[in-house]
Amino acid sequence: GPPQYAPGPPQYAPGPPQYAPGPPQYAPNPQGTPSYIQSGQQQSSNVTVVNSQPSAVESIVVVRSTRDHYLTLSIIMFIITFLCIGCGWIGPLLCAMSAMIISISARDDERGGEIVTAKKKAIASLSLNIIAGIALVAMTATSIGILASLRTISESYYPTTCSYYVNGHYYYYSC
Repeated sequence: GPPQYAPGPPQYAPGPPQYAPGPPQYAPNPQGTPSYIQSGQQQSSNVTVVNSQPSAVESIVVVRSTRDHYLTLSIIMFIITFLCIGCGWIGPLLCAMSAMIISISARDDERGGEIVTAKKKAIASLSLNIIAGIALVAMTATSIGILASLRTISESYYPTTCSYYVNGHYYYYSC
């Protein structure tokens, strides 16, 4: 068990420190080497001084470089779809924004050591970016087709007229 100490004053009175100014005095042992080298200790009167160094602490630092997880692609798709929102294309914008959020989450998971979850989220982000890109191209092609057909309809419905001015009168005819 633990050692038992008797309450009260100490059994000895500590005296002043024992040292002599000047170079240290060591008594060599019979082999000719100082005793502190062999034993690792120096003894003087009733005080034992132990000479030791603290042991080295080895630390291992793991540095993980995080990958992009398609965050750059998500930001570019978000900017492109945001610029096209004036045309009413909210679907690709929502896909790109979701992809950006999932990419950031994948980076956080990779920093936390969850590599498998990070890979799954990166694939989901890439998929959403591809969906946003396909939807953007399809909506752009559809809009161009609609605008071209509207122009054709308007030209056939309202024929183009030309005019000329002679002696104070305007004359109109089909061109």
